[in-house]
Amino acid sequence: VSFDAPVKGSDRDDTTFGDFVEDSYSDAPDTGVMTEAFENELNDVISTLKPNEAAVLKMRYGIGVEKPMSLREIGEVCNLTKERIRQIEKHALIRMQHPTRKSRLESFVA
Repeated sequence: VSFDAPVKGSDRDDTTFGDFVEDSYSDAPDTGVMTEAFENELNDVISTLKPNEAAVLKMRYGIGVEKPMSLREIGEVCNLTKERIRQIEKHALIRMQHPTRKSRLESFVA
């Protein structure tokens, strides 16, 4: 059976068998939209932090960068100790839990 074979009894004359086969290699359209909306909202929320806190969170969790980085790697980039990076990360995560920031991201949690 060809994917281009017409399907009889459909509402439209141009419906083919291929229209009913799911493409398992592509994300569903709603998944892509939700992912993009989450990324945009997350970047907006992170931008409300102090610049050094935002930079540390982005590097630590791989947001907008190639891969997540260790405390030591971030320390080398920022010319700080890994302990200072840990302190900045901890403070930034506490600030991310503030009700105004938290409420902007809660709608994306399943």
